[in-house]
Amino acid sequence: MFIRSKDTANPVLLYVRGGPAFPNYFLIEKFKPGLEDYFTVCYWEQHGGGIISFYKSGTRDQCMIDFASTITELNIPVCFFSGKYDLTVNIDLSKAYHEKLQAPLKGFYTFNNSAHSPLFEEPRQVRQIIETDILNGTNTLAENDEVTSLKRGREK
Repeated sequence: MFIRSKDTANPVLLYVRGGPAFPNYFLIEKFKPGLEDYFTVCYWEQHGGGIISFYKSGTRDQCMIDFASTITELNIPVCFFSGKYDLTVNIDLSKAYHEKLQAPLKGFYTFNNSAHSPLFEEPRQVRQIIETDILNGTNTLAENDEVTSLKRGREK
């Protein structure tokens, strides 16, 4: 786990990524998508997918979390960034989990020119979502059935 920010007074972003095959943190260093301009970012790589690898030990499968069946409710805002051409995390499965998950604010964002890494493949759209929705506590750009604001409540 790494925590980085340009200003620690910025809101905290938990960046969950990785597993079971591919670390992500080195891409943050290489492409510098600018998350730390807006947030104090906690980069959390899942065991078996990040810097620590459990492939040669028998504990890798024990450390993996099936989020869809294990975590059904979060008391924090949640955003799903899904690439249209992602063959690793199927967009339909991601949408189904988004619909099932209970949270005070949810946003599902499809990136039409991306595969598995919209943050690096479409950084301008990511910044627009951050500036318009995430920092304002709303989901106006999301593909949700209802627009929600942490300040206003739900609207149809």
